[in-house]
Amino acid sequence: MNSVKIILGFLELALALKFLSNADQVYHWGILDRDVFLALWIVIFSLIGFYLLGKINLLHDEKVEAVGVLRTLLALFSLAFVVYMVPGLFGAPLKPLAGILPPQTTQDFDLTQPIIGSLVTSSASEQLPSNRSYTDRFKTPYGLEAFYTLEEGLAFAKKVNKPVFIDFTGHSCANCREMEARYGLIKE
Repeated sequence: MNSVKIILGFLELALALKFLSNADQVYHWGILDRDVFLALWIVIFSLIGFYLLGKINLLHDEKVEAVGVLRTLLALFSLAFVVYMVPGLFGAPLKPLAGILPPQTTQDFDLTQPIIGSLVTSSASEQLPSNRSYTDRFKTPYGLEAFYTLEEGLAFAKKVNKPVFIDFTGHSCANCREMEARYGLIKE
């Protein structure tokens, strides 16, 4: 029974990181980006796998003499999950985990992401006001330029005679990230 408590404790720690990641995305703290999150999950699930195999013993554990079939299968599942997550540290898409992981745009080290310049045309970007609201708090991916208040965005669109695109982003919306990754709205 002690083994069940320890494994559930590791899983609770992994899920706590997921919810801390949601708060980090909403408040834009920038402390738990995608690669840090993946590294922590890799460590946690590696610990689960090695614990189940009897390679790690904690304070109140008995020495594991023989590893049973169920423990071996659970350990293999945990370690296979670790192997699956490792390429994600380098920017590989992990589409089944897209709703849980922080967005791909928070990845610091991404080998799959091409370097893209600003997507705003040069004539429009020269006219961008320098005193746009909230640019110090929010970041847009892929070199896009954005306005974070409707009034400023509409005024600029009228000035340069361009259409307006309104993005209702839920910063910690798991379903949004899942759909973006699965259906190619944003290259994951």
